[in-house]
Amino acid sequence: MNISLESLQLQSAQWSEQFRPQSTQWIVAALIVLGCIYSYASSSKIPQINGKGFFEFSNKRAIKLYQFNATNLIGGWFRDHPNTPGMLNTEFGSMVILPGSMAEELRNDERFNLRKQLAKSFPSHLAGFEIFRDDINNELVRTVIIKHFNKQLVKITKPLAEETTLALADLFTDETEWHDVPLQATVLQLVSRMSSRVFLGPELCSNKEWLRLTGGYANVITKAFQGLQRWPTWMRYIVNIFDANCRTARGYMADIRKLLRTILVERQRVKAEAIAKGKPAPEYNDAIEWVAQESNGQKYDPELIQLSMATFSVHTTTDLMTHVLADLALHPEIIQPLREEAISVLKESGWKKASLDQMVLLDSVIKESQRMKPFTTVSMSRLATQRIVLSDGTVIPKGMVTAVDASSMWDPKLHDSPDKWDPYRFYNLRKGTKEQQKYATFVSTAPEHLAFGYGKFACPGRFFTANELKIALINILLKYDIKFQDGVTPRFIRYGIQGITDMTVKLSIRRRKEEIPV
Repeated sequence: MNISLESLQLQSAQWSEQFRPQSTQWIVAALIVLGCIYSYASSSKIPQINGKGFFEFSNKRAIKLYQFNATNLIGGWFRDHPNTPGMLNTEFGSMVILPGSMAEELRNDERFNLRKQLAKSFPSHLAGFEIFRDDINNELVRTVIIKHFNKQLVKITKPLAEETTLALADLFTDETEWHDVPLQATVLQLVSRMSSRVFLGPELCSNKEWLRLTGGYANVITKAFQGLQRWPTWMRYIVNIFDANCRTARGYMADIRKLLRTILVERQRVKAEAIAKGKPAPEYNDAIEWVAQESNGQKYDPELIQLSMATFSVHTTTDLMTHVLADLALHPEIIQPLREEAISVLKESGWKKASLDQMVLLDSVIKESQRMKPFTTVSMSRLATQRIVLSDGTVIPKGMVTAVDASSMWDPKLHDSPDKWDPYRFYNLRKGTKEQQKYATFVSTAPEHLAFGYGKFACPGRFFTANELKIALINILLKYDIKFQDGVTPRFIRYGIQGITDMTVKLSIRRRKEEIPV
């Protein structure tokens, strides 16, 4: 067939005229498809755990999957792709989840920074959220915890026990008939008082206004953050001004600063007055004083540091103690062996740091509750401060948030019946192989148990937390019977990588006569 140039030109003109109204639509459609292909192909070389579908233009579905199924997403990923990092899309942005086998490689790597991760994940630039700022002197806080908190454990064990006795008389009462208390809220008040005894000394530990403010702030800041997450980043500054929870958080922050400032000013006045009279200045054995001593002239925000330490430590300790008490109420058969251990040790040694170390069954119980319901399902969350190439060739871009999978805590290769709460699990591991003994104690860290992180940047406050938990639980078990009403079982909810305690459940308690004075 002979086709002339003229006929081709005529057909071309006819086609052009025929499809002119639709041409723009086809071009747009083509660009969209090409955009999807480009987006899909040009995304990070790290494979997606919950990535967008081929024709999805937002991460909305992926983020919803993360919010309500993160544990299964991460577990499924490493089951199908062992030792392969994956990209997890979250409401905070993208996060690289590294396999537990990489914990050893990252353990002391200073190129990964916790404070910067908090500042990126939370709106630290907004009023009320300052505790997440990355310019808080984190090294100063670490020094205070390691040098003073941990070394003062010998001295503060007895004062903590005394404060616990006073707090329980107020919160649990001496009522010998069964009565209910809201479990999480009551534990929060108990932990706040105990922690404040060390953070702020006797001046504020039982100060009802301080306890109200810090407890209120810890509760509302989570609600405020969740509210902001519903809005685009560029709108959050405005929303923060008008949102009720954000306003409440700012109010708590202002009142807390005012209260702490009053204490700080009064201490300076008393010291100056003593020196002026030629007398030695009074010494204060608490975190306010320790921070001042270790600052060595550095500029720091004393009020913000105190609130930051109080919020983070109280929140996580409350969470774990709530789970332990719930597990004990659900497994009453272990309560008497725990009482017998405590009585035997306290009769011999009294309230000493060394006494708490001898309570190995209690240590095992606490660690088992932590294993079953850790605060998060990943560990070692950090932000890459520069472009980092890991040993397997994985490239972590500067500014990327990373975390390490902590599912080894439920690995059937490491633990028999990992889905079952076994109070003797870690008690028995102390008698196991050398490898098992490495992670058998509550405060130990290892790739097999990453609840406290691992390496140089593992939680420095875990030793204080261990003492605090043991002192509180011994007092409760020796002085009270505990149970749940028939049919009551606390709910444990996973939202994203975080575990959420049942704040509605009530614990039934009654005063009992303790076998020895405590």
